[in-house]
Amino acid sequence: SANATDLGWLFFQNAYASYCHTVPSLLMALTSANQYNKTNDFEAPSIIDVFKVAGFKTYWLSEQGVSWTDNPLNALASESDKFSFVRPVGRIPALLDETLASIDPKQNNLIVVHLIGSHAPYAARIPTKYQPDFLQQKHDLAYLNKGRPSFVTDELNPYDASIHYTDWTLSEIARVLQGRISETNAFIYVSDHGEDVLGGKAHMASLFTY
Repeated sequence: SANATDLGWLFFQNAYASYCHTVPSLLMALTSANQYNKTNDFEAPSIIDVFKVAGFKTYWLSEQGVSWTDNPLNALASESDKFSFVRPVGRIPALLDETLASIDPKQNNLIVVHLIGSHAPYAARIPTKYQPDFLQQKHDLAYLNKGRPSFVTDELNPYDASIHYTDWTLSEIARVLQGRISETNAFIYVSDHGEDVLGGKAHMASLFTY
């Protein structure tokens, strides 16, 4: 299979998240609201609004949970022409293939794919049978010697597996696009925020570390 260089990928090494929690991070990334302009994110134009005004057909494919009462991201997603949600984890490539099969290739289209990500509990973010092997590094053993005997097996390896799974999913998305669409103008992937796994601080604002 082609590697990232063959596909012409560009990697941005010094990218920063808008925030360290999913909802505020994505609301600021996908609307004109941010920490600097103090705009209310519910009043700010979103990426969906902008593309629809430009004449694009918009799609939002998600494997994140749907809750209309406590997740404003779903309100943003509902602005798209088609909002699809799938479970269990692992069905996004098939949903994308199904979506691409139904769209007009002559139409300008924006497709947002919202992946499950790498939140704790990390093992819940990957299919049960998705268990890649990892070489144990010296720093892994150091944590075993610091009174955290379950850290490597219960946290670090599942987290690494979730990153590995995201990489696999992106490669599958690229494969599906290449098979269905003759011309893709842009394929952009961004993480909503980071995770301090080794420090055991997850992504809490009160425990924030760069």
